[in-house]
Amino acid sequence: MSATRSVRAAALALLLSLLLPACIVMDVRANHDGHGFSSVGLIGGYATAGWPADDSILKIGLFEGRSDGTLLYVQVWKLVRVEIGLIGLSLGIGPLDAGIGTLFYDPRPPAYVGDEECGACGDDCDCDDDCCEHGGCRDCSS
Repeated sequence: MSATRSVRAAALALLLSLLLPACIVMDVRANHDGHGFSSVGLIGGYATAGWPADDSILKIGLFEGRSDGTLLYVQVWKLVRVEIGLIGLSLGIGPLDAGIGTLFYDPRPPAYVGDEECGACGDDCDCDDDCCEHGGCRDCSS
């Protein structure tokens, strides 16, 4: 009788695992800046390539980072970047960056060297939090 019970439990678990993705809508598309791909929806993420524009030697932030919902952010120049969210993670090694998160963590790629978003507006924009659009700054997090 216990073999029948475990077969039923396994069948139920398989059925639930097959139905769960049917409830999730993901939109995966190329980024407008041409650096990689991003996904928005219940599960957000990105995979990009390019050298980050931030020249800081060491950056450490607790409850502060590029993305909404960041718990810990550590960056060592342009070599290594790690951002940990409640339910997600972003990791960058050299010019490669990737992140995935859901619910309370929305990963965002860094601004890259040569992007018009950073620098076209001069010192008015903070490359970590602001974007330059048509000569004016706006908060990227919104």
